[in-house]
Amino acid sequence: MISLKRLKRYLNRRSFLNLLSTLQSVLYTYSSSDFGECGENVFINKNVFISNCKKMRIGNNVGINPDCTLWSDGGIAIGDGSTIGPNTIMMTSSHNFKGNIRALPFDNEIIHKPITIGKYVYIGSNVIILPGVVVSDGSIIGAGSIVTKDVPPMAIVAGNPAKILSYRDKAVYDKLSEENQSYIKNYRSSHPQRIPFDR
Repeated sequence: MISLKRLKRYLNRRSFLNLLSTLQSVLYTYSSSDFGECGENVFINKNVFISNCKKMRIGNNVGINPDCTLWSDGGIAIGDGSTIGPNTIMMTSSHNFKGNIRALPFDNEIIHKPITIGKYVYIGSNVIILPGVVVSDGSIIGAGSIVTKDVPPMAIVAGNPAKILSYRDKAVYDKLSEENQSYIKNYRSSHPQRIPFDR
């Protein structure tokens, strides 16, 4: 049996966590004018942190799911119809730790390299994408992957580091791409009230 004191402490902690979640949702709220470029029908869920919105280019029918961290100081481009799973991290910057550095473990120099996400890319949850990576059109990144190198078109990759497992069916991809059949476009038309990002 739970004591009243213990229940009260649990409820207070739960209330605090709910308040914190609400505050984060308010703090990380974006409009299309915040971005360098932002297409139509963009879905950005709660608790998405973007370090520099002006360095972001987002296409049409794009979905960014909860709790993503996008360090975009080096620039991030996301193509039409792409979906980014929860807890994804994209890093466009890194510290200088090579050559004639002036401090340990790294010096003050920040190295920026852009990340490019092609059209109709599906990035699973808990993925990390490192600076300078190009994820080409139609590719899929498996959950929990760490992407350190470019991903070719239509590739299905997973692992740490991410490796090619197979490729998507090009004929099916080409047909659906030509018809502009994206998940976000179809989802928004059937669930307009569930999309929190407003233009």
